[in-house]
Amino acid sequence: MKIDLKDVYDALVEKGVAKNRSYSKHYYNRPYNKPELYGFETLDEIDIDQESYQFNIIAVLRRKSDGTLWWAHDSGRSCPNPFEDVFEWERLFNTDELEKIWLGRYSKNTTQKEWDEFISKVKDGLKALSEAK
Repeated sequence: MKIDLKDVYDALVEKGVAKNRSYSKHYYNRPYNKPELYGFETLDEIDIDQESYQFNIIAVLRRKSDGTLWWAHDSGRSCPNPFEDVFEWERLFNTDELEKIWLGRYSKNTTQKEWDEFISKVKDGLKALSEAK
């Protein structure tokens, strides 16, 4: 299950919060940079390569209205900005897909401990959601 937040972004343009319908501009109003504009909060994120000239980030957001977790992955060189063109976020039910990205990473700069701390927060978020039901 995916959610496309472009419609929300368009509504922000209409309200004057975002300045332009051009999706390549004003990336500071994107879900990754300003999740609260979309009804989300950042649960956690990790750059699994930690290279100065590139990024390889997994981000997990929590929707405030129902506590569901949503994730996205973006990678690239130092230009463009992380998640600049990412509006689709996928519903997170388990950590299987995140683990696949971790195992296929390019660099080994992120430690196992850092990964374990990230994945622990995500699992805690999933557990809290299942206990709330």
